[in-house]
Amino acid sequence: MNELIVGNYIFIIRITKTSKIQIGKLGQLTFNEGIYAYIGSAMKGIKKRTERHIRLLNTKNGKCRWHIDYLLVNPNATFVELVEIPTEEKIECRLSRMFNIFAQPIIGFGSSDCKCLTHLYQL
Repeated sequence: MNELIVGNYIFIIRITKTSKIQIGKLGQLTFNEGIYAYIGSAMKGIKKRTERHIRLLNTKNGKCRWHIDYLLVNPNATFVELVEIPTEEKIECRLSRMFNIFAQPIIGFGSSDCKCLTHLYQL
């Protein structure tokens, strides 16, 4: 029997070439070449959510529901690392504030349902 693991995660991707990408209603943003960290939560299952992210990255095809999806389907986005943080507490906003100390925030990205500055950072 598979136990459902819920919690939060940090998804690390590389943008291999500077790209202008339309991010849903957020608008067109320029993503410089480099490494990015996206902080998310998956209170209905980390595996299901992160497998969806990886599938979008690998196929470059699928319905874009969240800001991160628009970035993942870009041909210049590649997978680097996934850090799962199993917890029943939604801590993505606290994690995001920690990244704000040492990384460049992408203002408004992934934070339309909270009061955070962002949930995506260029490292």
